[in-house]
Amino acid sequence: MWLFIILALILFGALGIVYLANRIGKFSFVKRLSGGRKLIKYIISYTILACAVVNVYLFVGMINTVIVIIHLMVFWIISDGLGKLIGKIVDKYGLFAKDDIQSADGVKCTDGAQNIDGMQNTNGAQSTDGAQNIDGMQNTNGAQSTDGMQCTTGMQYADSSDTDSNTTKRKIYYEGIIAIVFTGIYMTIGWALAHNVRATYYTVSSDKCKGNIRIVQIADSHIGSTFSGKEFNKHIEVIQSENPDVVLVTGDYVDDETSKQDMIDACKALGKLRTTYGVYYSFGNHDGGYYPKEYRGYDGEDMVRELENNNVTVLQDESVLIDDRFYIIGRKDRSFGRSKKGTKDATVRMTPKELTKELDKDKYMIVLDHQPSEYADLKAAGVNLVFSGHTHAGQLFPFNRMGQWLGIDEMSYGLRENDDTVYVVTSGISNWEIKFRTGCRAEYVVLDVVGK
Repeated sequence: MWLFIILALILFGALGIVYLANRIGKFSFVKRLSGGRKLIKYIISYTILACAVVNVYLFVGMINTVIVIIHLMVFWIISDGLGKLIGKIVDKYGLFAKDDIQSADGVKCTDGAQNIDGMQNTNGAQSTDGAQNIDGMQNTNGAQSTDGMQCTTGMQYADSSDTDSNTTKRKIYYEGIIAIVFTGIYMTIGWALAHNVRATYYTVSSDKCKGNIRIVQIADSHIGSTFSGKEFNKHIEVIQSENPDVVLVTGDYVDDETSKQDMIDACKALGKLRTTYGVYYSFGNHDGGYYPKEYRGYDGEDMVRELENNNVTVLQDESVLIDDRFYIIGRKDRSFGRSKKGTKDATVRMTPKELTKELDKDKYMIVLDHQPSEYADLKAAGVNLVFSGHTHAGQLFPFNRMGQWLGIDEMSYGLRENDDTVYVVTSGISNWEIKFRTGCRAEYVVLDVVGK
């Protein structure tokens, strides 16, 4: 899956570079600077694009630069398409007088004529000051060219490097300007949605739960991506103000790029929470690290020790009974794999049935499971509430439910009720690598269970 995503980013990023350089060449200032010479125009266009790409890269990094390029390409294609459509409507219904049409370099054409860049006089055409235009253009029908460059007798000037009639009739390339401005605004909003964390509130009821429980869920913090371990403290302060009975951390607390110091600082931040029943953590697919321990200076076991040193209970296919009222069950991540029937391998995860086999089914059961999967098995095992993350709610529009469409995840985002079982999937409090959210927002979840 990740290989497919990376290859797709490389492909569309390369296509975006070529397309955008071509469109930059449509701006009139680039045409004037190039003097109508294609090679010079391409050099200018790619130079402008390269400068822009380098500046974006220095601010957001390589992957996010590719994301910006792809968005700009898509919006530019849409803008060009709309421009052509509007141009056809204008031409069809004659919404503007021909006398008002101007060429790309400001020359007025009085009889429907078009003039783009320089022109060469042929067939006996004269220039009143004796000058000859030599930039590859032709002035036919014996027309006379003056210093005022006024076109008469319906002649047409055409730049062989630009056959887009809609842009050649106008001095300003509005489609390009609109695409650039819109992309800038769109990605700025995406940056804000990724970096400004908000709470999402849910309320569910259950006759099985004795009394009320206020639960706060944190997932996908990927410490070091949008905030450091120390900066995590400000989010902890906000979460503390929710007065939670219990805080659940459902995986991907860190990832491969999280430094050891950031991991330690983040664990200390969790340790500052004051709740009725404590803080509980289960593993995600990134927490253990995809590379050897030397890559980031610690492994999953080191992080577990740091969490436990800060009074966080780590559950790996384990359960704990709280206040003789409800269970909290933490699953190993799906990436651990499944145990073979009749065996108990500590390196793989148990089935929902195995997890709840010896629990009191009359008590309310809450499960932490990083990746939203095995919903039917969880329901059959008598589980009442399942908290997951992992999906980031698709992160970028229109891929909000991509994992669900592909059958990878059973749910992409939100809350779903199935009889007496409730499933919650959060978009997460941060992001992995991609620092924009255009289809969702960064969040933590506050869920109130209203019991009898």
